[in-house]
Amino acid sequence: MFWAGDVYGAGSGLPNEQINSTDAERIQAYFVYGGNCPGSMGACFDRLTWSYAKAGVTVACEGSHPTSADEDIMVNVCGANKIQDLLAQVTGDFNGSYVAGGSKDASAKVRLTYGQTKQVSPNREFDLPVYVVNPMKVGATSLILNFPANLVEVKNVIMDGGLLDWNMNGNELRIGWHTLNPVSLNAHANLVTLHLKTTGDFKVGTSIRLSLASNDMNELADQFAKPIPDAILSVDVIEASPIGIPENLSASDLTLDNHPNPFSNETMFNYSLPFDGRVTLVIHNLLGETVRTLVNESQTQGDHTIRFDAGSMATGVYTATIKLDANSARLERTIKLIRNK
Repeated sequence: MFWAGDVYGAGSGLPNEQINSTDAERIQAYFVYGGNCPGSMGACFDRLTWSYAKAGVTVACEGSHPTSADEDIMVNVCGANKIQDLLAQVTGDFNGSYVAGGSKDASAKVRLTYGQTKQVSPNREFDLPVYVVNPMKVGATSLILNFPANLVEVKNVIMDGGLLDWNMNGNELRIGWHTLNPVSLNAHANLVTLHLKTTGDFKVGTSIRLSLASNDMNELADQFAKPIPDAILSVDVIEASPIGIPENLSASDLTLDNHPNPFSNETMFNYSLPFDGRVTLVIHNLLGETVRTLVNESQTQGDHTIRFDAGSMATGVYTATIKLDANSARLERTIKLIRNK
């Protein structure tokens, strides 16, 4: 991430160097958009690492720069010395760990490892989480990921809380995120979720394997904006499936929950299917007897919602079991329900 220092002229009543809350947004946008500010940012900064102007030049508003004429700071002196006061604005990194042309401490770099291999069919939207391998507290994230743009399209990038920016340029995806309330993540917790869509060129024999760009600006920062040492991330490899049914799935890939729970007369079930198939959603009492069958039909991959009216059901504890079947693949998940008066 980047430093941004707003330098005020003499007599402004402010210290010579100020960093305020809006700088963090400019810093992040510079990293993500490569110096091309998004429309919401307005005129924020130049592409240059440093910008200079003669002392005494009036700047229209914070974050703006003098006109090109005012930025003419070249001084030609022959046979004498010349002293010129300058104002400067710098764009560097949040924590001072990045040195242009230098090399970052190896322990401050981010590494990416690979988890399971899963299968997805062509022209299919799916979520690809990026996990942290070790527990950590994260306050800012700068990631530059390479991906095969001919095989997959990035539809969205999701992170909880904070300010998120992301941008694609060819095969490169840049993600910038920071927050005033650092997030504590347990080992194998989800750091960022990529919502992707495979293309028609994603055929059997091809795979989607994300990689970290060879760039020292890849960084996870802690609550003090300092690089997290030995930060390791993990992501699954996606292969093309001839039948659209992922392999190596577990029950955790089939999700089911309900809200509210406990409930009185009515609750909403939400579930997500990792592939198309036959779905049954059945409620049982503690004796294992079927109380109600809510779903018994073929459904498509993705998120589904169904309202459940408890009707004449007695108060007590029940279970809800969802099963997903397709060819040789079968997943099952059970949750506990509590009906109050």
